[in-house]
Amino acid sequence: MSESDTLQNKIENFIYYKFIIKNMGQIIKIYEALLNRKEKVCHKSKIIEIIKEYNKTLGKINIQNALKYLSRHNYIKKIFLHFYYINSLDERERGFCFYEDKELLFIVLNKIKIKWYIGLNSALYLLGKTWQTPNILTIVNNKISGKKKILGMNTKFVKIKENLIFNLKNGKTKNSIPYLHSDLAKTYIDLTYFKESNKIIGTKKTKKYLKRYPKWFRKLI
Repeated sequence: MSESDTLQNKIENFIYYKFIIKNMGQIIKIYEALLNRKEKVCHKSKIIEIIKEYNKTLGKINIQNALKYLSRHNYIKKIFLHFYYINSLDERERGFCFYEDKELLFIVLNKIKIKWYIGLNSALYLLGKTWQTPNILTIVNNKISGKKKILGMNTKFVKIKENLIFNLKNGKTKNSIPYLHSDLAKTYIDLTYFKESNKIIGTKKTKKYLKRYPKWFRKLI
């Protein structure tokens, strides 16, 4: 890091801490407003909206510095796709979260306009076909792809055409957060479709499900 970068960082930190000293009371009021929301998970835009509302009555504060403070001091924590979890007073003070990382992800996925389900090896685990908990949670969906670190959890998003999202099973976490996962027949087919297995393990539903998949794939079976 160059001397100019170091100086710039020092200036930014000075401005930030000066902002904290001046606006602490207002930030706490913003946090209280977030706590009064019924939903514990909200989009960044909603937090900004609340800050702007308070700016009308309490005096203007810098939005980015306010977000930075709330996040750095564990009032809020970023989940995924600009969604945040609002920590309760107890969660913040004791350093825990009422929800598991995967539950917070499921809440976000249920809020956005995508179709998704737990699939591949993660589905096999849910179906009791493997005893070892997967190191990566696999989410099959119609919009997002790639590996991502969400909170403390390794997550792999696998993109699939919407017409191949069918015959899913409902599930709920221990905190009653709903999710969907593929049934056994579809899971075995998907494992081959996404080249994570060389051979499909057949079930009673396999032939029926395969009719939904592309011809090029069926020819390989």
